[in-house]
Amino acid sequence: MTMLDLNNAILVSLLVIALTTLLLFVSLRKATTSAAGKEGIISNKKPIFVIAGPSNSGKTSLFTLLSNNKQRPTVTSLDVSKLENLDNRINVIEFPGHFKLRYKLIDFLKKNPKIAGVIYVVDSTVDPKELTKTAEFLLDVLLITESKKNMEPNILIACNKSESFSSRPPLRIKEALETEISKIIVRKKKSIGDVNIITQDGTDESNELEMLKELSSSGKFSFNLLEGSVDAISGSVLKKDIVKWQEWIEEQL
Repeated sequence: MTMLDLNNAILVSLLVIALTTLLLFVSLRKATTSAAGKEGIISNKKPIFVIAGPSNSGKTSLFTLLSNNKQRPTVTSLDVSKLENLDNRINVIEFPGHFKLRYKLIDFLKKNPKIAGVIYVVDSTVDPKELTKTAEFLLDVLLITESKKNMEPNILIACNKSESFSSRPPLRIKEALETEISKIIVRKKKSIGDVNIITQDGTDESNELEMLKELSSSGKFSFNLLEGSVDAISGSVLKKDIVKWQEWIEEQL
């Protein structure tokens, strides 16, 4: 091989590497843009409705039903689902309820100050005494929505599985959530207070502590203390009985 051939081979190799790098960069950029559009800030002006709640409560099935009037079995969603043009008027976004994936919802709420409503789906067959995790997740949402100026969306506690003989009335579920959130706030205030005493750090923990105090300003937590309204309404995704939930959405527009 002559020196000229060697130089040409090196040049071709460098060009291949450069093109491969460029294609990889473009591919990653598209993926990042797609993810940002899916879970980041919604750019259009349509009202945003968020579907959230614990795993296996029926969130994904409700989202599917709102999308195409078809019901599918309850599954554990692992990603964010977005429907931009439901009835060509609103954005509906469903977030996974798994503990390790809840940050997706929290990040979204922080980035999007204008939320028309939060549809918090709960399993109405769960014993009110076992609502701790459900209440903890809801409190995490409230700490964001209530701290954002001019956000304070109205909240629908969608009590799913009302077709079951073991389902609880919406009012009882709402009261049980208030009781459980009150207990959680007491624990959180003590925990944050102890941490601040040890670390002398007054940043995010102090802000959260102030918010917790506001949410329990009357001595215990009550949904009546929130800026937005909170309605608990029964329904059934399995039986496609979601008319009252749809009416609630209409009332927010």
